[in-house]
Amino acid sequence: MGNNLLEQCHKIKEEISNETTFHLGIENLLSLRTQLFDILAQFKVELCRADFNAIPFIGEDGFHSKTIAYSIWHIFRIEDIVTHTLINKDNQIFFSRDYKSSIGSPIITTGNELEKTGNIRFLQNIEFRCAI
Repeated sequence: MGNNLLEQCHKIKEEISNETTFHLGIENLLSLRTQLFDILAQFKVELCRADFNAIPFIGEDGFHSKTIAYSIWHIFRIEDIVTHTLINKDNQIFFSRDYKSSIGSPIITTGNELEKTGNIRFLQNIEFRCAI
């Protein structure tokens, strides 16, 4: 899915940037989101907590040096922020359902500020739930 995912993202970016293909871009974005949810559902079945917390490429730069759990956190925080704060102009689900307290998260951000060791410590302290 790696290169295909990058190609899909590039195509969607082009489509939503063009008024005539904007609606197609939205359809393709929702299709991509469905594909990602299918992968997350597969992860839930096949992986244990240690797998979600592992950093197989810890010495590398970029997202392939992140944990699966961090990547999931990052994606959903971005979606929550964009959808609710920027588009709907309402409360983020993270706050309205008090996930900060219920999962014990020390942060409310997307986690961009976390370095590799902070990424590991952050994940070890939260109650990891799958709502898929």
